[in-house]
Amino acid sequence: MAHQAIVESKSEWQRKNNDYIFEALVHGSKLDGTLTERIQKLPFALSGPFQVILVSLNEASYAENTIPFFFEDLFYKQPILAGHSQLQEYYILLTSCMEQNCRPIIKALRKQKQKLPSLQIGVGPVVQHLSQLPYSYQGARTALKFAAINNELTFFEDVELYSLFKPRESEVVQAFYRRVLKNLDAKQLETLQSFFDCNLQLKHCAQQLNIHRHTLTYRLNKIRELTGYDPQYFEDAVLLKMACTLRTLQTMKAI
Repeated sequence: MAHQAIVESKSEWQRKNNDYIFEALVHGSKLDGTLTERIQKLPFALSGPFQVILVSLNEASYAENTIPFFFEDLFYKQPILAGHSQLQEYYILLTSCMEQNCRPIIKALRKQKQKLPSLQIGVGPVVQHLSQLPYSYQGARTALKFAAINNELTFFEDVELYSLFKPRESEVVQAFYRRVLKNLDAKQLETLQSFFDCNLQLKHCAQQLNIHRHTLTYRLNKIRELTGYDPQYFEDAVLLKMACTLRTLQTMKAI
């Protein structure tokens, strides 16, 4: 029992040490003596490239208890920091993040997402130095917000464009998407979003909506008439997609 208590105490200290290091690095703390000493007590070296991944649960559930064990199995004896950062949110800091090393981890996270639909995963950009970790962390946090919309593992690079709209709740941003989408009803908005989700592929979109392709074409033409933007024309599609996404973000925030 004494041995077990020592082991548990050591594990708890290591978890707290991991959390301390992660929070300090992603918030831009300088590598002072205390932080350097804590990093040296890790069982591996913090070597670049680095990548931050954030994982959250939309709602409290039994899955909260399974995530730490999933991490332990996935990251066993790997140079990775992982822990609990906020309420229903977990962090993963990948080190020595070469593509061949990170691909299996991303694949495992996708698989876990299939088992737990309430799981949201945001992947930050790869950075080369510890001083750049705040950028990877903020990128992961941005990706996590969009993961709630996409309902899939989301990379920062895929939503980076929308992060340029700061603040997204500004009057200018709201005026933009309201102007573009003001004449569309719920069915037309759903059609437009599905069309974008299907990468502008008419056949795939018609199948997803369970409608005839001609019906889909009619709806898209109607959207063009109402908005002045053609969803099948690249530049117009980009603008419509941005308006739809910004609208969704604002709607989610208001709930």
